[in-house]
Amino acid sequence: MEFFQTRDRLSLFYTARPAVSPKASIVFLHGVGEHIGRYEPALQAFAARGYHCYGFDQRGFGRSEGKRGHVHVFQDYVDDVAEFIARIVDEAAARPLFLFGHSMGSIVMLNYVLQYPQIIRGVLVFSCPLHLAGRLADYGAALAKKCSKYAPQFTVPTLIDLDELTDNPRVIDDFEHDPCRLSTVTFGWLNQFTLAREHIGRHAGRIVSPALICHGGSDRIAALSGAKALYERLGSKDKSLIVYPGFKHELLNHRPAESAQVLKETAAWLDKRLISLQKN
Repeated sequence: MEFFQTRDRLSLFYTARPAVSPKASIVFLHGVGEHIGRYEPALQAFAARGYHCYGFDQRGFGRSEGKRGHVHVFQDYVDDVAEFIARIVDEAAARPLFLFGHSMGSIVMLNYVLQYPQIIRGVLVFSCPLHLAGRLADYGAALAKKCSKYAPQFTVPTLIDLDELTDNPRVIDDFEHDPCRLSTVTFGWLNQFTLAREHIGRHAGRIVSPALICHGGSDRIAALSGAKALYERLGSKDKSLIVYPGFKHELLNHRPAESAQVLKETAAWLDKRLISLQKN
């Protein structure tokens, strides 16, 4: 197993799937409660299409160090991405770099792009929780803010219904019995997550990187209204929003034919951006 060290000396697990003749690189950022191992099929699929793929378990999740489901400040996640790209991905600096962020990972990704706009050639924004839906919204920003002052490391359930992730029963069963799955976060995490989402809402106009926003029409975890609002607010002149009717939260984890459709359209978007870069 491979690990890299963060600025505050945590060891984070990472993986890489090389392409035979790489034309670009993609760094994958996973969502809350999961780990990069769940993206192995996607990493392999994009690698087969010529994209050198990387990903890591974010602090407090999966095989990485850090208090489970907790973060002191959301900037720690952003710093980890910066450190990962500088230490692990920088060897391929000559290749265009794209970022993929699912759910919480998309919020980390967008905050990173706000701070390092010159490094990225495009972002893949999957199931962005700019607006929350369902029971997740019941926590509320005010409650999280208040409780985080007095008990920042107190754990609470995420209330994520696994049946709302995908319509693929095999994926649900695998994740339910996944020893790396985490079903709790802390009040401190909830407050930092809220602040990070609000920051993106206020400053999305500063993001000018090409952006592909993908969202499920039946997502009851991250509200579709958030994806639409993000699309409207992004400062990028090259932005696309694809809504997949009937899809739930994990677009790449639906039934094989459905996920293959998402992957194919995402790869086509990436290929088109590479052609544009070559012309310029």
